[in-house]
Amino acid sequence: MTQKSKKHGKSVLSGRSIRSTNIGTSIGALKEHKPAPISTAIKPIHNAGMPIHILTKDDIKKEIAEGERRFGMPADDFYKAWQDGKFHGFQAMKLGCLYELYKDEYE
Repeated sequence: MTQKSKKHGKSVLSGRSIRSTNIGTSIGALKEHKPAPISTAIKPIHNAGMPIHILTKDDIKKEIAEGERRFGMPADDFYKAWQDGKFHGFQAMKLGCLYELYKDEYE
């Protein structure tokens, strides 16, 4: 069995003493814990009837070219500016991540 901590302090959230709280957890309590069942109502993506498209090298190139057109600069320059925090938002993040993926996987 683990022992309770002897150190008493104040709660960060409420500022009140946490002396009466159980800081340690006994091994018996861990053995008695039973995980909740996973719902069968949640279907895996491949069984949910949703189409799945895995990006190929050509798909990534097309997305990067579209991002270059959208931001008006080459992907290399955009990536440096994005890392410096000059661009924000979903499209900027998408282009930055696709650029990293392309560099890591194909160059």
